[in-house]
Amino acid sequence: MTSLARRRPHPAALIGVGIAAGILSGLFGIGGGTIIVPALALWLGMNQKLAAGTSVAAILPTAVVGV
Repeated sequence: MTSLARRRPHPAALIGVGIAAGILSGLFGIGGGTIIVPALALWLGMNQKLAAGTSVAAILPTAVVGV
């Protein structure tokens, strides 16, 4: 059983991290994954692999439409 299965982050916390990471990535002009992965790991306690996978899953629909 993974640590996320035992303790899921509150949806409002995920939305807050996403908004904060989006604003920061827009201000600094860098990709959102550079900020969202550490934010999910540090602020919400996700492990690094799960945070990176969540970031990839979030960008996948945009990448498919862009292609």
